[in-house]
Amino acid sequence: MQLAQDVTNEALWDWIVNKDLYFSPQMFTMLGYVPFEFEPTFENYKNLLHPDDKEGILEKLQKFLSSEKDFIQLEFRIKKKDGAWRWIFQRVKKIGKDKKGDTVRLIGTNADITERKNVEIELFYKNEELTKAEEELRVINEELKYTNDELEKQNKELKETYQKLLESDRLKSTFLANISHEIRTPMNGILGFSGLLLNEDINLENKKRYQNILVQSGKQLLSIIDDIIDISKIETNQLDLDKSKCDMNKLIHDLFIFYERYLNDRHKFEIELLISTGLKDEQAIILTDPFRLRQVLSYIIDNSVKYTEKGCIKFGYVLKDENLIEFFVSDTGIGIPDDMIDAVFEPFRQVDEGHTRIYGGTGLGLPIARGIVKLLGGNIWIKSKRGESTETFFTIPYKTFPPKQIVIDNIQNIKKEYNWSDKAILVVEDDELNFEYIKAAISLANAGIIHTTNGEDAIEICKSMDIDLILMDIRLPKMNGFEATKKLRELGFNIPILAQTAYAMREDEKKCFEAGCDAYITKPLEIWLLLDKIQNLLLKDKK
Repeated sequence: MQLAQDVTNEALWDWIVNKDLYFSPQMFTMLGYVPFEFEPTFENYKNLLHPDDKEGILEKLQKFLSSEKDFIQLEFRIKKKDGAWRWIFQRVKKIGKDKKGDTVRLIGTNADITERKNVEIELFYKNEELTKAEEELRVINEELKYTNDELEKQNKELKETYQKLLESDRLKSTFLANISHEIRTPMNGILGFSGLLLNEDINLENKKRYQNILVQSGKQLLSIIDDIIDISKIETNQLDLDKSKCDMNKLIHDLFIFYERYLNDRHKFEIELLISTGLKDEQAIILTDPFRLRQVLSYIIDNSVKYTEKGCIKFGYVLKDENLIEFFVSDTGIGIPDDMIDAVFEPFRQVDEGHTRIYGGTGLGLPIARGIVKLLGGNIWIKSKRGESTETFFTIPYKTFPPKQIVIDNIQNIKKEYNWSDKAILVVEDDELNFEYIKAAISLANAGIIHTTNGEDAIEICKSMDIDLILMDIRLPKMNGFEATKKLRELGFNIPILAQTAYAMREDEKKCFEAGCDAYITKPLEIWLLLDKIQNLLLKDKK
């Protein structure tokens, strides 16, 4: 038995429960004592147990004593004489019971497993570190996956943005090419026939025909410029509405007469023009912006006329409900591809794009129409079958015009006869051709005309002589029209000032009034409107 203990490095103990405890020599050696240094009692032995293990070990031992089990294995730490803690693997067996069946004797062996336990603990912590590292790696992988997903998403968005930029660049290039063509066409007529009119040998009939071509070319050019200005106003939220009395039935009939003549002039005799009105005349008087409503209908009808060679064009309106009017324009033209129906409402987009296109136009009509309809409080949409037909619809609120609201335009009550022979009008204009036109217009009323090309001289002229009205250009050398007007007002001059300018945005008109101007008119100057405004200011000044 001693040899077996030596070979296995195990120590033997024998305990008469609650009485004597016997240690083999190996037990003393394991604890670092010689036999006379340590008295083998249960009390002394349990005091050697590690504080963290003691309670658990004693509890297990107590349960074992009262249980039916005959054998138990325990692991715990015990303190040696030198204070070192050693791990012990203990086997315990019951070998004696009293008459009551209570255990009275235990024997067991203790084996020092410190080295093995240290290895296990080291492995445990390494496993803990490995598990932690695996978790960190998992988190990193998740973050990498998320980052990769984000990168893929960003890459996709960048590709989409790039494609949109390419498409935007292409559209702008196409638009610039188209707008250049559309502008140069009437300019060719203006410059070409202006040159022909300089020929003294042309007869009166040709001279009148050339003059008509000049007027039509000028109107065409102005229409293009107006479209560009309108789309700019819409995109910058500067387009204003002027709501007033509008007779829808009269508007539809006027458009019918205009486009019937238009089709005949262009020999489009295979197109039948039809109209439809949904209300009686007295019910068709509404409150809206008549000019903008006509503009929207004209853009849509223009497209129908442009893209229809034969068949029918029909336009009009119906009352959808007590609060909504729905206008429509239908044609039997070339139609619109499904993928282009929404695109035609975008600026610069046309069904027929590029240098090989058959049909002209700037591609701004429908985008402007959409912007105006939205401002009017409605919606616009298209239904189309490629190669067969197109139907365009838009709605506006149905608001009847209040009978008591009678708008009197003072200018309309002024007779178209002007005599300003006793008036001195100062024209501040640096462009010689513009001045010659204004001079010719004002000369119809026999007014005295003083001319200067800059704001500084205009102020000095007002100081030195009596001026009845000033026609003030805005963009001037030395001192612009805004500054000159402000200076005149600061000096106490109450002379009526009419701003005449090529700046046509809402903010430009606002600046003119803020500077002290009394009225505002945009170039190109329509002769009778110019004279009406001057007359109105002169009459107002008398009051």
